[in-house]
Amino acid sequence: MKKFILFVLWPTIFSITAIGASFYLGLTQGQKLDEAEAQLSAPPKSPQWGATRARANAAPTEYLSVEDAGAEIEYILEGHPLPGPNGGIFGILLQMKPDEAVKLLADWPDINRGNMLQQLALRWARQDAKAALEWVGTLSPEDAQRLYTGILLPIGAEFGAPFARPIDPRVAAQYLDKLTNPSVRDRAVNVIATGLARTDPEGALSWLGQNATGDTYTRDVTNLFTMLASPQLRSMTMDDGTLISMPSNNMSNPSAAVALLAKLGDPSLRTAAIGQIATGWAQLDPEAAAQWAVNLPATDSAARASALNTIVAGWTVNDPASAVAFMEKSGDPAMLLPSAPGIADALSKIDTQGALNFVQKLPDGVAKDQALNNILVNIAPQDFSTAWNFAANLPEGTSRDAAMISLISAQANQDPTQAADLIYELSGDIAQQNAARALAKSWVAQDPQAATEWMQTLPMDPIRNGAVAELIIAQVDKNPAATFQWANTITTDTNRTNAIQYVVANWAKTDLAAALNALQSANITDEQRAAMTQMINQAQAKAK
Repeated sequence: MKKFILFVLWPTIFSITAIGASFYLGLTQGQKLDEAEAQLSAPPKSPQWGATRARANAAPTEYLSVEDAGAEIEYILEGHPLPGPNGGIFGILLQMKPDEAVKLLADWPDINRGNMLQQLALRWARQDAKAALEWVGTLSPEDAQRLYTGILLPIGAEFGAPFARPIDPRVAAQYLDKLTNPSVRDRAVNVIATGLARTDPEGALSWLGQNATGDTYTRDVTNLFTMLASPQLRSMTMDDGTLISMPSNNMSNPSAAVALLAKLGDPSLRTAAIGQIATGWAQLDPEAAAQWAVNLPATDSAARASALNTIVAGWTVNDPASAVAFMEKSGDPAMLLPSAPGIADALSKIDTQGALNFVQKLPDGVAKDQALNNILVNIAPQDFSTAWNFAANLPEGTSRDAAMISLISAQANQDPTQAADLIYELSGDIAQQNAARALAKSWVAQDPQAATEWMQTLPMDPIRNGAVAELIIAQVDKNPAATFQWANTITTDTNRTNAIQYVVANWAKTDLAAALNALQSANITDEQRAAMTQMINQAQAKAK
């Protein structure tokens, strides 16, 4: 009987308020099996308890009769708590045939029966959905709505114990119109369609077309493809009553999802469905998923490119070398460039040289720069000099600049002084200024005093301008007066004007008079000063 009860018992404690007593109706989460054994072996207190328990333990599949169950419940309601984890009313009802249990419980109006009735009705529906749902229709409108909801919503789910029988969604579909709450009905449409799709995807799609519209239809159709293509979780109840979920790939059917895709004519729905198939199938078999995506028709070209990048990105996580091989032989590697940075990042962690070889074959552009940066940043913590030398020896241009700036930014967290010296190895004012900003952003966050002292040693050049800009952004709220003085020292007119305006606009939010007073000494033209004053006053008036 213990195994039978553990198999079906919902791990919740129900409160029985009749005559002021509360009884445990299930194993508590932390209760151990040896404690349960001790409770089961406690002396019986009711006339039927010992006989009922012995009979159930000897024949776990034998149901408790209505007469014996009624006697046990009467005994409890008289104020005599029964021993053991199954000594409550719900524990007794779970030992009965589901149809008899719900009918018996329905005859007891004086106990808190709502949750118990719902769980027992659901258990009955798993054995005979039509009979259970027909019986629900005989109840009061309030009870009927609660039970229709409790039975129809878990359709097709791997619910409860590992061998729990899902309710037949074809039967459930016949009772959809019994649900009067629109939001509950929408949820039921979704889960019924999902249940139907497990055995008849095309039938499920057709049924959705008859029972859902607008955004609800789009959502539910997309969910069908997610369910068919993705690894599914299977619930399993352990011996201690713990409910866990495990991936179950044999519940997925990407091929059925692909076949169903042919039934979709709406372009936006097809795009969404292709995305779901790509995401799910990539987790199961990325090579097969990639071959499918490559062969999508030209009319799905945008979705095809997105799907391939999704698949390759997923593939990269577990097997970056295979992702590289696929990308190189795809016939259209440019289409897969968005995946290149991720591939490079993953591959560099297991094969640095292979990752560098991969990046060198990429066409110049943003994807190549990002991919190279990912590799070098991964190398730098273990061997910064090797990473730096590789970047410094690249041909001059944006790729070299981007790689060196990334390394300077990374090194700022380890040795900002060394990172500062490396800025001068970049060529061009813009590259040096961007590098200084990257360094200053990290350094100011770690040690604003040391970063400020470094800036004070710099000549009035683009490097200093870039560093000061980051200092202002980081410190304007903490010390607006000091950041105003720094903004005044920026050497380029446009950048200086923008920095001063940024500082005084923020300063005015906390000290309007001080901001306006400082503005009088700002290193800007009189016209700019007047415009900023007007802007600040207008902002203050609007704030009031």
